[in-house]
Amino acid sequence: MKTVRIVLALVVCVAMVGTLAAAEGRKPGARGPGGPGSGRGFGDPTARIDYMVRDLDLTDAQKAKVDEIKKEFGPKLKAAQEKQDSILTEEQKTARGEAFRKARESGEGFQNMRETIEKALNLTDAQKKDMEAARKAAEELNGSLLEKIMSVLTPEQKEKVEKARQERGQRGGRGGNRGQ
Repeated sequence: MKTVRIVLALVVCVAMVGTLAAAEGRKPGARGPGGPGSGRGFGDPTARIDYMVRDLDLTDAQKAKVDEIKKEFGPKLKAAQEKQDSILTEEQKTARGEAFRKARESGEGFQNMRETIEKALNLTDAQKKDMEAARKAAEELNGSLLEKIMSVLTPEQKEKVEKARQERGQRGGRGGNRGQ
């Protein structure tokens, strides 16, 4: 159960960074989940699923199940991203992109990055309430996604996911193998 919660936290972190990168206007093939030239930047909500399982040596049967999960959750993940985006004004989206870029370049850890970005947004009380509700819904969705992905993995693969999560945590919550 502890592993599931830890991996859930990882998925939520990746989801939030993905949402922020999408707002930054990344193009397909940009650095991030999927890697250069893959046609999948952070804007593709299923890219983080690929990112999570990229080093797990999935069997063909597991790959097929992961593809089914991507088909099931892709539209839901996209809707969750769009919901969060719809809460912000264009000026706030621009400020979010700039704050994200600066925080990433300075090497801030995830929590500091999130705080920096939230300050830059200068949300109204109503926006804060709406954003919290949207984040909670996204976390629940990510919990369901995580359960499905973990149910496909072997114990050894689950262990690899946990190890990767710990390594990313030691680097301040940033994803590993960036730009490769």
